[in-house]
Amino acid sequence: VVIAKDHVVLMNNTENGADAPQRASWTNIGQTQDFINGTAGYQDLTDEASAIIASEQLSDNQWAIYKGGAVVVMEWVGGQTPFRFTTMIKGKTIAGKASVVNMDGTHYVIGTKELYKYSGGKEAPAIDDKIKRYFFSTVDYSYILRSFVAWHEEDDELQFWIPTASAYPDKVFCLDTLLDVWYVKSRT
Repeated sequence: VVIAKDHVVLMNNTENGADAPQRASWTNIGQTQDFINGTAGYQDLTDEASAIIASEQLSDNQWAIYKGGAVVVMEWVGGQTPFRFTTMIKGKTIAGKASVVNMDGTHYVIGTKELYKYSGGKEAPAIDDKIKRYFFSTVDYSYILRSFVAWHEEDDELQFWIPTASAYPDKVFCLDTLLDVWYVKSRT
């Protein structure tokens, strides 16, 4: 769910008893209960076959939608069909719905094969060159959906939490954003 201008946008939901994992549906302008009248509508994001997993705001008029295998940008254009959806990158994954953190329009993401950042456009550079092999050999893929990213402001630290030996995230890969240094913590 995101609030986009005067609309509520629901993604990967159930409509009339049917799953709609690739659909973004929005309300009538200013009418959070009205998904039928006025500027209400929907868009099926079928350029790539995976489901919508997460979404974060990029700027005042753009939101990144992270699917299982693509990044789509939803852009406010106004009018009767107020949003435009553009598949920006195919082949980028996301581990789970909490596997992205938004830092002023730059998103840091745990993918299933890389850690990367995205701030719009057609590029999403990897940020894990120094720890990639260790990170992805450590994660327990049966529980990767439970991974999450957090920003620890006091330490200028991005924290990438993953499950390694249990069903819960128990290892934290930390990136000191000031020094560009990685270190690992274990948690119970």
